[in-house]
Amino acid sequence: MKKIIKFLILILISTSFNSCENDDEINIENQSVKNYSSSISDFNAALTNYVVMTQKCEASNFNKMSVNEIENLMHDYITAVEVFIDAYNYTYEFNQNTAKATQNKLSGNCFATVSGGVPLSPVLPYQLGNTIKDANDKTAKNEEDHDSGKKNDYQYKDDQHSIVDECLTDLKNIGAASVSATGAVLITASALAAMASPPGWIATATILITVGATTGGSVLWYMYSDTEDSGEKKGGKQKYTILTGKTTVGGSIPIHLFPDNSNVVIAIEGYAPVTLKNFKLPKTGINKIIEVEGVKLKDAEWGGTSVVCLSEEKMTTLSCTDVQFVNASAYPANPAPGQGVTVTASLIPIAANCDIKFSITGTDGYSKSTTTASNNSGQATFYIPGGEKNTVDVVNITSSNGKTYTVTYVF
Repeated sequence: MKKIIKFLILILISTSFNSCENDDEINIENQSVKNYSSSISDFNAALTNYVVMTQKCEASNFNKMSVNEIENLMHDYITAVEVFIDAYNYTYEFNQNTAKATQNKLSGNCFATVSGGVPLSPVLPYQLGNTIKDANDKTAKNEEDHDSGKKNDYQYKDDQHSIVDECLTDLKNIGAASVSATGAVLITASALAAMASPPGWIATATILITVGATTGGSVLWYMYSDTEDSGEKKGGKQKYTILTGKTTVGGSIPIHLFPDNSNVVIAIEGYAPVTLKNFKLPKTGINKIIEVEGVKLKDAEWGGTSVVCLSEEKMTTLSCTDVQFVNASAYPANPAPGQGVTVTASLIPIAANCDIKFSITGTDGYSKSTTTASNNSGQATFYIPGGEKNTVDVVNITSSNGKTYTVTYVF
C-alpha cells in the first residue's frame, strides 16, 4: 500500500558571505529494505557523534585540561571515528550489493526512483582509517612516555595538541555536519575547507511531510557529494561533503551546506528510504515542493519504486517566532594569524528586527557576547579580532526563538 508524502523545500541565498571491505561481508540475500533503513539510523547516529567529538577536539585548550581529561577526550574521539567508519562501511556495502537508485522520467515534473542507495566513495573511510590509526598510535606512545616519566605534563599536553592538529589537518578535505531535530546545526572547522557550496550561500530546505491524515514520526536523512578541487596544484585533491540530520514529520532540514547536484537519502519512519540523485537547488527566494508516493516499509522490496513530483512556489517572509533555522558563515573561513573575522548570521526564512545573539569563546581565553537585531535581509554581523596561530574560536549563534548554529574556525 502506498501513501502520499509531501516535501516543501525553501531555499534562500544570502548576500553575505581502512578499507571498505568488512570482515563480515553482507549477504544481501538475507538483508531487507528494512535492514537498509535501520542502517541509515546507525549512520545518522555515528556521523553525528563524529561531528560532536571532532568539534570538541578542535575547541579544547589542552593547557587548561588535566592529563586524565585529555586521555578521555582522545579515547572518545578515536572511538567516534572508528564507529563512524564501521557505519559508513555497512551502508557502503548495501549500496554496492543492491540495485542502485535510479530515476526514470515520467509525465510532467515527476519521476520514478528505484529503492536503493547512492554510490559512496571507498576512499573516504580508508583515509579516515589511516589518519585515525596514526593519531591513535602517536597518542598511545605519548601516554606511554608520560607514564614512564620521559615527558612531564607540559610536554605531554603540547605533543598531544600537535597530534590532534595534525589529525584534523589531514581530514580537512572531508566536510561533515549534523543537524538535530531542534534545529541546532553543528559544523567543524576541519570541514569548512571541504564544503562545496560557494561562499555566501546560506540556504535551507524545509520538509513538510504528510502521510494521509497521520502526523508524527521521525525523519532521518543524509547527503553525500564528492568533487575534485580544480584549484589545487596538478593532481587535484578529492573533497567530500557528507551531512546528516534528524527531524520529525512536519519538521525541517536545512541544506545551506548542500552542494548543487548532490545525492540525498531520506528515511521516513515506516516508509522505504527515498533517494534524490543530483538534487538541484532552486533559485533565490523559491520554495521547492517535493511530493513522494512512498512505499510502506513492510511492503518494500529491492527494486521497488517511489514516484517523486517537483513543483515550486515563491517564499514568503515570516515573523521572529516562525524562524526555523539560524545559519551563519565566517569570513574568511580559514583566517591567518592576527586576521579579523566577520561572522554573518541569517534567519531562515527571512525575518527583520529579530534578536540574534552572538557568543565567542577562544582557546586563547578571549570571550565576548552581543545581541544584534536582524536587518531587512534577516541578517546580522559580528566582528571578532584576530588570534594567534592555532587559536580556535567557537562562535555560538542563537535566534530569538531558540534556534542555534555553531561556527568554528582556526587561525
